[in-house]
Amino acid sequence: MLSVKSFSSTEIKLFITPINQGLCKSIFDDIDWFFLLEKHVFQQPKYTCCYLTVLEENNPILILPLVRPRRGKQSNCFRPSTINSNSNYYTSYFWPPTFSEKKDLQQAYLELSKYIKSHIKVDKITLKPFVFSSNTYQNTLNMLSRAGFYTFPYFMHGNWIKSLSTKSFNEYYSSLPSRLKNTIKRKEKKLIGELGEYRIDIVDKDINNLGQYISDFEFIYKKSWKRNEPYKELIRDLIKLHASKGALRLGVLYQDERPLAAQIWFIKNHTAYIFKLAYDPEYKQYSVGSILSKALFESAIDKDKIKNIDYLTGDESYKKDWMDQRRELWGIVAYNKFTIKGRTNAFIEKTKIAIKNYYALK
Repeated sequence: MLSVKSFSSTEIKLFITPINQGLCKSIFDDIDWFFLLEKHVFQQPKYTCCYLTVLEENNPILILPLVRPRRGKQSNCFRPSTINSNSNYYTSYFWPPTFSEKKDLQQAYLELSKYIKSHIKVDKITLKPFVFSSNTYQNTLNMLSRAGFYTFPYFMHGNWIKSLSTKSFNEYYSSLPSRLKNTIKRKEKKLIGELGEYRIDIVDKDINNLGQYISDFEFIYKKSWKRNEPYKELIRDLIKLHASKGALRLGVLYQDERPLAAQIWFIKNHTAYIFKLAYDPEYKQYSVGSILSKALFESAIDKDKIKNIDYLTGDESYKKDWMDQRRELWGIVAYNKFTIKGRTNAFIEKTKIAIKNYYALK
């Protein structure tokens, strides 16, 4: 017999054990991931987080983490009330945690749809991002439709991945474009010839000087081309969390004790997730980022024996050199057909789509 209850993070933690947490497939369906987002991004009183939990004999089998923004006066009058997935731009995939070895979760999603229809009184639901080809995406679409919502899927990002058919880094590396390999070889020779020897450290667990490596990463990230990190403490806690689980691979390239490039990788269930990377633009001519990538790929393949590599969000051209498969990441906006604001916004959305399709055909 299945039932659905809404819990706070404090309440849901009482149900989480090392056994059921071990059933998580990736870093993004680890319940700790959602707890950290709640701690650093979706804080009260601006947000309220809830965890819709499908229970089987008081054991959680599926959790849908949601965030409800606090409604201001203006949004009450003119804008639809909303509830969203517990996700933001750090989230490459929105994967509701599954604590069951069952592959077919349609019944669990059916129970969620009944709960949403009777208890979640909002005009709009936004859930994102999903792997377009995944069962989770299709189950979520069906869930929202059954709950009485008009659904509007939309494309968000590309995602480059690779399933390894080789067992060694040398085999993998030999399959990469000659242009990439020649560039790395030439730039590495240039780096050593002009600046001297370099070293690469790869931190894989919680160590006494982990804080220094985090500081070195932050130093490089701040100097890089990327925008300032809005949630530094979240990144620090993510690093520490995965270090405590032995899942961290924090690589830093040093030249004369100066950090020139850094990357954060996580290892989970034989998959390497390339989470963040940056390099000092002053040393761009040496391709320090690519040199570091090569070392991390070698460590992940030969030492960690990974079977899959995931470059996560984005269609950046350099990812195509290392990967060979592209997936699409999609989001879902849904409007409640039982509320005036829901129906009105659904009509507006349908009109926009019709106009866009009309001009696309001209």
